Amino acid sequence: MLFCHGYANTGGVFLKKMCACAAVSLVLTFSGTVFGAVSEGQFSVSPMIGGYTYDGGQHLSTAPVYSLRGGYSFTDHIGVEAGLDYSITSSKLVTDKDVSIFKYGVEGLYHFMPDKKLVPFVAAGLGGYNMSGPSALVSRKTMGFIDYGGGVKYFLYDRLALRADVRHVVANASAFEYTLGVTIPFGGTKGEARPAPTFASVKAALAKKRQEQVEAPQPIPQEKPRQPAAAAPEESKAREPSPSEQLARMKEQFTKEELDRITTFKTEWEKGEEARLAAEKSAREQERLNQATTRNELSREEGRMDAAPAVKQTKGKSATAGAAKKSALKKWHKTVDRKKRLLPPPL
Repeated sequence: MLFCHGYANTGGVFLKKMCACAAVSLVLTFSGTVFGAVSEGQFSVSPMIGGYTYDGGQHLSTAPVYSLRGGYSFTDHIGVEAGLDYSITSSKLVTDKDVSIFKYGVEGLYHFMPDKKLVPFVAAGLGGYNMSGPSALVSRKTMGFIDYGGGVKYFLYDRLALRADVRHVVANASAFEYTLGVTIPFGGTKGEARPAPTFASVKAALAKKRQEQVEAPQPIPQEKPRQPAAAAPEESKAREPSPSEQLARMKEQFTKEELDRITTFKTEWEKGEEARLAAEKSAREQERLNQATTRNELSREEGRMDAAPAVKQTKGKSATAGAAKKSALKKWHKTVDRKKRLLPPPL
């Protein structure tokens, strides 16, 4: 009995020591850096847990899902992940009947702001899954799928980050998958652990910096260029023109501007006057030609009408015809007189 009690005490002390060593190891592991990011050539392992909700057509209940993913980053932004998911769900139609799902696939990831602590990303991929259960619930054992979605990683340290994901799985048993977990990255160009600063290293860095400041050449002070001495108030006043000179300059400038304006106006007026006189002369010439043409036509018409009665009398026309001609001749003379009155007076 005493032996068992001593062994129990010894085992308890040993367990406490093991726990303390594990805690110290974790602190030393994650205390090297305080800021992390996704980097080129980096590997990662992500254990996660979450839920699996079906679209509704399968009549399957929402169930927990357990996921394990391993990834590799080709660049700071682009990476790839392979994943394994396992879930057990039950039917909504048949009681006491479970369906187990084993899903496997690969995804491509694109990280935004990979140098920050909070790194959002989008993902898309494909794969397959095996379903096992009653034949009444499972028509096909193996099926393929495609999925897409996104997530976010929050880096607590260079070697530890929290992670949240959402995926839409498009397949015969389509569903929404949402998980939470952690990402443990290792390797990469920027993921190498940096040793924590010690008192000796800080002291050596300060001494080196002080030595560099002592050895650095001191800048040679340069002489400032001399500014020209300001002119005496009397000299500046002598250089300024007096009010009378300023007034004379203003008058001269005003007179010159006014003379240019008057000259320009006179030139334009003379050009306009010449054009107006030419137009009036052309109009008078045209009016004279029109009047001469009208008089010539009237004279020829009077000559024809005066000769008409004499020709008719020689032919022995009757008195009635002569009276009619006289009446017509009288009417014609009235028409000619009216036209003459309408003509403008000769210039």
